[in-house]
Amino acid sequence: MILNAAYMKYLYLLLLYWSIESVTYGQEESSLMQMVNAEKSFAGYAGSTGITAAFMKYLDDSAKVFEGGKILNGKEVWRDRKTDSMELSWYPEYAEVAASGNFGYTTGPSIFRLKKGSKEPDRKGYFNSIWEKDAKGEWKVLLDMGTASPQSEYDECKIEYSGQNFTSGKFNKHKKENGPNDEIVKAEESFIEKYDNGKGYLTYGSELIKMQEQALPLRATLDSLMDTLRFPENQEII
Repeated sequence: MILNAAYMKYLYLLLLYWSIESVTYGQEESSLMQMVNAEKSFAGYAGSTGITAAFMKYLDDSAKVFEGGKILNGKEVWRDRKTDSMELSWYPEYAEVAASGNFGYTTGPSIFRLKKGSKEPDRKGYFNSIWEKDAKGEWKVLLDMGTASPQSEYDECKIEYSGQNFTSGKFNKHKKENGPNDEIVKAEESFIEKYDNGKGYLTYGSELIKMQEQALPLRATLDSLMDTLRFPENQEII
């Protein structure tokens, strides 16, 4: 579940373009808590039955994970993984669900121990899971990823995703907090203000994203040129 910064940017962009609408308190809370409980059951199953067994049970057949810099099928990655002596714990610290009630994501801290019962964890991190309710009405993980975060705090007392996150019947997604996060919020608001059909990436994007954005006009020109060079369908070539 360890992931580098480049792939975390991939997840961020994926969630950025996913629009989540506000719905009534009862409908969203029900779907939200179903998904949250699925995540908690996933983590509980890993503790009681085994890490590998848990991933095989809760990953969708088409689920994707990141492994060695590649995007792979989750079940194929986990099927033969030996984890009997290991311990992986996590809990959903924050979650959101779409207005449709069948799609959402969870995120929170995780701790990993190479040997069960070890006093200190060998690794701390943060996980990100994208969930979807399948045709049977069961919540399954579509995308699972994580990143190392030695400073992460593992304290299940800090969980907040119940009714207190709703205001006037709508989901309060942007809870104001004082502290270092204020700078991130301000930067995000400035990015949104200057987005302008993608031009904002030239100011706030990484060097790789800037290169990709600058290449878009050239790519469009080349595509247009290639279209003019293609023969129309059914035209005979002598």
